[in-house]
Amino acid sequence: MNLKKNLIDSIDWRNIRLMIFYCLIITLLLSFIFMASKARFEFRVILVTATYSFSIGFSIYFIMSIFSLEIRKKYLRTVFSLIQIIFASIVGLMIANLFFMLFFSQSK
Repeated sequence: MNLKKNLIDSIDWRNIRLMIFYCLIITLLLSFIFMASKARFEFRVILVTATYSFSIGFSIYFIMSIFSLEIRKKYLRTVFSLIQIIFASIVGLMIANLFFMLFFSQSK
């Protein structure tokens, strides 16, 4: 496993554009579901869902790209991928929460 090479290889603009597209779809879907339940439009909802969607999505993308292993057994490969997704989701949540704390915290 060569982390530096994997990091360089993960910066593939075709894949990054695809991730942006997926994150936008998830943002719109979650925003629509939330706003349909409240029966009103709120730009804040789109901002929050976009922040979480992009933070989690790109964390999963980069962690799975950088820490890729050639595991022959399907069961072990699946377990390793699930561990990566869970870890990356937690990292993405922390990044999104940090973003909100830094830029939207109420200073008194």
